[in-house]
Amino acid sequence: MKKLILLICASALILTGCVASGGVDQGSWLDSSLENTDGQTVKLSSLKGKPTVIKVWSSWCSICLSGLKDYNELSGLDLDVNVISMVEPGRGAEKGEEEFVQWFNSLNEYEDLTVLLDTQQIVKDTFYVRAYPTFVYLYANGEVAVVAPGHQTNVQILETLASIEKE
Repeated sequence: MKKLILLICASALILTGCVASGGVDQGSWLDSSLENTDGQTVKLSSLKGKPTVIKVWSSWCSICLSGLKDYNELSGLDLDVNVISMVEPGRGAEKGEEEFVQWFNSLNEYEDLTVLLDTQQIVKDTFYVRAYPTFVYLYANGEVAVVAPGHQTNVQILETLASIEKE
């Protein structure tokens, strides 16, 4: 019986992603700036003008890591959309900022992937991220179109982006 319960719990975790808690702050998140893994500051308002997909993930989440190669490939395509990712260094089980940057930069296989360090917990609080990975889709004007917890393939991401471009 214990094995059955364990199997059900494990299946639920796989289907929903790696669980984390969410916040409630609905402040003006586009007025914020975050650093990327190269130490450059990125103003979130620069996302306006194009539809955007943000993958919120964590280095300890095996589901998140299994999709990074594909997401890197998507990031390298010549699309008229913003494709970025965010992590929250020092939150929960995530590595601290310096440790995460060293770890990520040592991977040398995600050269097209933009990783923003959300040390202010902006995305999690604004979009109620409660599981890793979570994909946040934004209209070109910066407003939220879709928040989708769990893994998404590049096909699913492109289909969602195409649908929000039409709206």
